Amino acid sequence: MNSSNVCANYNVIWETYYIYVNYWFFYTTVPLVVVTVFGTLAYRNMRTLANTRQLQGADRQLTHMILGQIILIIISVLPEAIFYAYSTASVSLNKTVEQAGIEYFIFNIVDSLAAITYGVKQVEHFDQLNLRESLLRGIYNYGFERPAELQQRTLKPCISGRDIIVQAQSGTGKSAACIIAILQQIDMDCNDCQALILAPTRELSQGLHRLVLALGEHMNITYHSCVGGTKIRDDIKRLEAGTQVVVGTPGRICDMLKKSILRSEKMEILVLDEADEILYRGFDEQINEIRTMLPGHIQIIVLSTTMPQYLCEMTQKLMNNPVHILLEPNDRTLEGIRQFYINIEREERKLDTLYGLLDTLTTAATVICCNTYLKVDWLTEKLREHGFTVSALHVNMDAKQYNNAMNEFRTGSSRILIRTDALLNNTDVPQVALVINYEVPIRREHYIRRIGRYGAFGRKGTAITFITQDEQQTLRDIEKFYNTSIQEMPMDIADLI
Repeated sequence: MNSSNVCANYNVIWETYYIYVNYWFFYTTVPLVVVTVFGTLAYRNMRTLANTRQLQGADRQLTHMILGQIILIIISVLPEAIFYAYSTASVSLNKTVEQAGIEYFIFNIVDSLAAITYGVKQVEHFDQLNLRESLLRGIYNYGFERPAELQQRTLKPCISGRDIIVQAQSGTGKSAACIIAILQQIDMDCNDCQALILAPTRELSQGLHRLVLALGEHMNITYHSCVGGTKIRDDIKRLEAGTQVVVGTPGRICDMLKKSILRSEKMEILVLDEADEILYRGFDEQINEIRTMLPGHIQIIVLSTTMPQYLCEMTQKLMNNPVHILLEPNDRTLEGIRQFYINIEREERKLDTLYGLLDTLTTAATVICCNTYLKVDWLTEKLREHGFTVSALHVNMDAKQYNNAMNEFRTGSSRILIRTDALLNNTDVPQVALVINYEVPIRREHYIRRIGRYGAFGRKGTAITFITQDEQQTLRDIEKFYNTSIQEMPMDIADLI
């Protein structure tokens, strides 16, 4: 090969490389930098301005609408690859990261900001929603004093009938907001099924059913929990008699719809609670099949902790121009919860510390969280030997044992409930005032799932975490992740609870 051919080949390679690099730079990097920098500036300046006294009423809404529209226009010109990569980021990645001194917002924070502020009115009090008097009584009797941060953004579009995607951590009030919207929209004169709520597990379905019962306590509405592991003839009897709100697991609900035992002609609302978990467990076929058996105009509400790619694909197929609402990591406040820790020299001293704490405090209901079912069983035995009335929950229990334990705790026949993280979504009891983390959670995401439910929706609560020297850094990481402060427990703790 002569030198001229070598030079020619080299030039071709160089030109190809040059074209590729330029294409990648101008069509991916530049748009991404532009939108993230603009989004950062817009987010900081206009959001701050909108929350000051300089803008009130219509002016504030106008500012939000302008901001939302501008961001939507900018992100609409992004290459599809960038849109897809950043729109499917996990909630845990939705943070501001620093690169070369510039703050880059993960894409779906900007996307969600636009969707949240564009035409979505927030409410600060339940009275602003013109809810039914009987529903308001149920809300206040349950212990809710005011809407939580997420509910302030979610209730209006839910009640108005919009398709909506809510992405937020457990314990932020997603399910309660959705159920309030359902109970507000139910036609009291129609006894057919009008709302269908799907959940990934039997326990979560039953927990949602209990929440529906509690919030609708003063309403003359019929409900039923339709889940696997129960007698089908009981479902048939209840559904054929007419049930306005049905909660269940995808497998059993799909079967009831196929057999026309559950009628769908009057259904107006479909809810997928913990939607990422539903699809992760392989229920995607059942969800698609269920959707084909429901009316075309039905309102769809998707509640999820994360938005993986497979969930994004499903929502694109099933939903009609949904409102996206995302509770950013820094917005996952633990307001209403007093958080303390107790330094303990050794793991072996935790039990004596717990004895002393429970003897001192007079709370009606206390939840104690452990990391394993073995620790739950051991601690349950120790507390019973010490004279405490205790109920225990973990995944090795069957449905009957689970229900018995929860009934004991709810009715007050046992003062203490000990549980693992595996059932965090299923033990929402409004009268709980104290949560004790006997062990620091293995995953920091579980911290808010342990204690957030008892301080959500305006309720008050106290959380106390036992830590040894080896666990101090883990606690600091939790503080940093949730942008919160956990103080050492004061001597007068009994006066604070």
